[in-house]
Amino acid sequence: MIAGKYDVSIQSPIGVMKAELSLIEENGTLTGSVTMNGQVEPISAVVVDGSNLSFDVNGATPMGMFVFQTTAVVGDGTISGSMKMPLATMSFSGTRI
Repeated sequence: MIAGKYDVSIQSPIGVMKAELSLIEENGTLTGSVTMNGQVEPISAVVVDGSNLSFDVNGATPMGMFVFQTTAVVGDGTISGSMKMPLATMSFSGTRI
């Protein structure tokens, strides 16, 4: 099951950043949001293929707002993957809470 809340650590160029990923399944569709530094951003373009997950999320950086193209593998209470933006790709991992 992919739906749930996850505490996530993102390995960014400026150090580790903490976030909460909330994934909600409603009527067979996965939606959700990412909360970081008090900002809640909805996820979009969600695709689930077995334990593989991809989605887009807007995120603020020192250079402005960017879309982070996110890919992940979810399994056994964990999530890990990468977040790609125009200037960098960051890895992340987390656990279900």
